[in-house]
Amino acid sequence: MADLRELLPHLQDFGSGAAPRLAVAQAHFSRGEYPAAARECEAAVRQSPKLLAAHLLLGRVWLAQGRYEEAVARYREAVAIAPTQPWPYIILAAAHLELGQHDDAAAACDAAIRVEPTLPLAHLLLGNAHFAAKRWDEAAAAYTEALRLNPQLAMARMRLASIHLERGGREAATAEYERLLGFQPARAYAHLAAGDQHRGRGALDAALDEYRTAARLHPTLGTAYQKVGEVFAEQGRHLEAMQEYRLALVYNADAAACHHGLGRTYAALGKRDEAVAEYRAALAVEPERPGLQADLVEVLG
Repeated sequence: MADLRELLPHLQDFGSGAAPRLAVAQAHFSRGEYPAAARECEAAVRQSPKLLAAHLLLGRVWLAQGRYEEAVARYREAVAIAPTQPWPYIILAAAHLELGQHDDAAAACDAAIRVEPTLPLAHLLLGNAHFAAKRWDEAAAAYTEALRLNPQLAMARMRLASIHLERGGREAATAEYERLLGFQPARAYAHLAAGDQHRGRGALDAALDEYRTAARLHPTLGTAYQKVGEVFAEQGRHLEAMQEYRLALVYNADAAACHHGLGRTYAALGKRDEAVAEYRAALAVEPERPGLQADLVEVLG
């Protein structure tokens, strides 16, 4: 799924000295231990004030706790760090929506679209901002564009159907609901299982197709991106593997496995310092992970 890939170059900042803190923060966040996650994020920010990934994760922590004003402030800092990247604007818009600040949310979405016009999520959130303000024409236009870019956005179809009903267009609403029935995120797990079967037989290309289908059906399923990364690594496609591992971390996949995989990828590329940072980040989450200590010892030489 392409919606979050613009974040990947910044998430590669995990290779800095703050990587272990961010890995621990992510683990705390995944377990719902928000105060501990916030402490680790704040320490990472003190250590690396321009580390975008730390600001983004801390904003997520504040959102999870309902501290929306603090999340907005944090995401504004992220925008200042990376004004030419769309993702900070997107999550800033989401925070504004939680606060009922529809015009501010729409402005943030517009900024993201100016940076990256083909980002479906930006158009979806823009539609949500206009929908919440009952600006039906603007909302319908935004949802239509979001669906043109990604026909599987279920929320866009549901909201567009609601707009049709609001306008008395029952037939058009019914058509949107019928299209919606064709997209079932629960099917993603079946594709994951099919991918595992192909991979077990050594059919890596077939496995890759299944894992990618799972990601399309369930765009926030971190395990799908993790498995794509693992297959890329097995195929020697190291740069592509790195991107998938980073995206998996965004969606709370197995943090230790992803950092371990990243370490092996960096090691394969001859990037010793980056490999060490990733192995140590994995150790911070799962010290007893099989093979991890051996990999670290090997790369340290």
